[in-house]
Amino acid sequence: MSFYTIIKCHSAGMCAILNSTIQTIESLLNSSPHIIPKVVWDLPIYSDTLGENTWDTYFNLVGFTPILDQAKEIEVAKAYSSLSSTPRISLNNVFKNHIRVKPIITNKVDTIFRDLDNYRLIGVHLRNTDRIIEPQYSSPGIDKMLKHLLLTINEEYTSYKNIALYIASDNIPDAELIKKEVLVCFPTIKLLEDPDAVRSPGQLSVHGTHDSGLSGIANSKKAESILTDVFSLGRCDVVLRTCSNVTASSAIINLSTRYIDISKIYGKFTEEWVTQ
Repeated sequence: MSFYTIIKCHSAGMCAILNSTIQTIESLLNSSPHIIPKVVWDLPIYSDTLGENTWDTYFNLVGFTPILDQAKEIEVAKAYSSLSSTPRISLNNVFKNHIRVKPIITNKVDTIFRDLDNYRLIGVHLRNTDRIIEPQYSSPGIDKMLKHLLLTINEEYTSYKNIALYIASDNIPDAELIKKEVLVCFPTIKLLEDPDAVRSPGQLSVHGTHDSGLSGIANSKKAESILTDVFSLGRCDVVLRTCSNVTASSAIINLSTRYIDISKIYGKFTEEWVTQ
């Protein structure tokens, strides 16, 4: 007999949902490895059809079979729980063993990173418009992001001849500023981004309910754009980040990527800063 449980997500940011889904699967493996999960993402913000399961559009679950032997169940649970003290490793273990990304995303990422085998890959997520009220709490500002990005590129050039920069963003002005300033300082750098990305005009969120500026764009294009950024950052050797579920998701995908957290450098999320 097989036992199933439904992991259902209704509304939140795409990467918050992805992270919570992987964490829920990890919890099930720790406590009840005989239960086979079924994931349902009922996400109107990202779905083009009423009742569409967005998870099925982009992912497959693999490697789940009924466990009828109690000793084997305990063995499996111990194997996963032994990693849980290091969340990035344990969640990567779940992702690597139980989640397959469909070609709708992997083919796009493969195209972006084609012919870059000899390049040192740097990624940056410019998170300033996910939520209109959040930027002051989630980002140290584009000027400081640019400063640390230029420092990081310069440092990498001391060891690597060829550098490519992947820019993930939901903000047109910031992305264009970054590209312009980077090329002024490093004219030989190769700039990468998703050519089909959905960029947010002004201060409108790419995946919020207040995105009237994106009217006429299919909801699935928003999901596709965000996930392409996630798995592209997961291809990078070094990633600059602020507080971001996009970069948190990419960190789960690739354990070898080094992350430089700019928010921590500037002391964000501390009571002292909030009250300033």
